[in-house]
Amino acid sequence: MRGNGTGGFQVNYFFQNNDVTKAVNEGTFVTPSIGAGQAVDLQVQILAPANLAGNANRNVVVRAFQNVTSTTPLDAVRIVASTDLIVNTNRDVEDNNFEDGIDSDPNEPGLQLSLRDAIKLANQLPGQQRILFNIPTTPSIVLESPLPSITESVVIDAKTQPGGKVELRGQDRPDEPGLHLASGSNGSTIQGFRIGGFLGGGILIESNNNAIRSNVLGMPGHRNSSGVVIRNGQFNAPPR
Repeated sequence: MRGNGTGGFQVNYFFQNNDVTKAVNEGTFVTPSIGAGQAVDLQVQILAPANLAGNANRNVVVRAFQNVTSTTPLDAVRIVASTDLIVNTNRDVEDNNFEDGIDSDPNEPGLQLSLRDAIKLANQLPGQQRILFNIPTTPSIVLESPLPSITESVVIDAKTQPGGKVELRGQDRPDEPGLHLASGSNGSTIQGFRIGGFLGGGILIESNNNAIRSNVLGMPGHRNSSGVVIRNGQFNAPPR
């Protein structure tokens, strides 16, 4: 694996949740042997310079080589790239400064992305975003405070979590919903959650043309005041 940052961009590399940036830039990082059918995880973090004006595109090219001196990519190795927002921690933590890179929990190895930060990012990025889940520990997220309202179209798919469900639990506070599809979030989908502990409703909808699928609204000891609450929205598909 080789890499560099040019034009004022900073590029960081994480292999299997270990920071390998220095070794990559020195051309000395070599992955362990990867057998047929095995997969490894490579994260590439690109930080734009603070003085960057307007829009800028940055290409990431990932190729696999036999060894550090080889110049011919291995066609037999399949590279799967993803630009989805993948929640990989069950902690309700957040990164308050996205400009220096995104890591919801710097105390944990690798780059962590919480559901809270994934929603914040989805609200900032253009076009519909997908929030997927790969939480290696218990897939139960206990909120310390209300999540940000969702103000852009998004697909939040908790069915992608191994096991097919993510638990979202509140603190039984009045008027606090679990997930809030606010104005601007038209055309969103929420699926695969078990939601409880929200006295403002499990899911509050204030936009149009949304789909709520395969969710369990309520859990033992943590009720919701209502399952799905629709205000000022229309053409929303019935929960199923």
